[in-house]
Amino acid sequence: MNSLPLAIRKIVVPIDFSDLSQQAFQVALQLARKSGAMIKLLHIIELPLTSGYGTSYAGIEMNPVGAYQSYDFMLPELLEQSKQQMNRLVEAGNVQGVIVEAEVVADLAVNKIVNVVTEEQVDLVVIGSAGADGLEELLIGSDAEDVVRHCPCPVLTIKQPAAVNFEVKQILFPSDFAPETATIVPYLTFFQQFFGAQLNLLYVRTKNDSISEQELKDRMLAFVNAHQLTAVNLFIQPNSSASDGILEVVSTVTPDLILMPTHGRTGFAHLFHKSVAESVVNHASIPVLTFHWPNAQS
Repeated sequence: MNSLPLAIRKIVVPIDFSDLSQQAFQVALQLARKSGAMIKLLHIIELPLTSGYGTSYAGIEMNPVGAYQSYDFMLPELLEQSKQQMNRLVEAGNVQGVIVEAEVVADLAVNKIVNVVTEEQVDLVVIGSAGADGLEELLIGSDAEDVVRHCPCPVLTIKQPAAVNFEVKQILFPSDFAPETATIVPYLTFFQQFFGAQLNLLYVRTKNDSISEQELKDRMLAFVNAHQLTAVNLFIQPNSSASDGILEVVSTVTPDLILMPTHGRTGFAHLFHKSVAESVVNHASIPVLTFHWPNAQS
């Protein structure tokens, strides 16, 4: 791993004890065994910030008037129950030879995750998401989109429960392959080498593209040659929407992972607009690994 430009030394997994978050933990364990990383499990009991709707903690309905009083009354018990559950997960990880630590805290979910990632120099967040209709199952009062948008390190979003072994043999990388894309090649080659995967490069050609298909192929080949990429397939997909084009290719190429940046720069093509990545995270049926463009502003 030392020969690669990046490393995975510490992984954070937000846990709410749902099946999906525990699936994310299982994936993180496999990545930790492969990389030698340690894992931090993070369970966040979020303060109920409600202005007109009841919210539920541990099956107890609370109305806006009594939310804070009920929250204060219940918090010690919630914290203790959560710590006991987290201890069992820590022990399960230690049995597998992975160093696992846990934190249970009452805080604002996304803010807490971002602060932990920043302060503890976390290399990867592995998070479970049920998709567009079920993000609330992951974090009380928050969702995976916000983590993807604000987290400064790469985020691996796990979707439906996966197979027992998390194997990545095919990576899909959508891009416009402009010269500026060179700045994210280290991420591309790191994760390709880490997983030992085939790389599928994708350009989604929308109605706004005036460049010919042959010119696009030449651009993609130039990108491959300039960065000495190996084990590569090239795909050009026509579609009116960048995100829909990506999802369409997923259904035909059947990759194991989508790898894409979440922020673009002025003048870049539609594929690097942050909303595209967030839409793919929401709607893809397979894991999505997102990362911020180097030095990009939120």
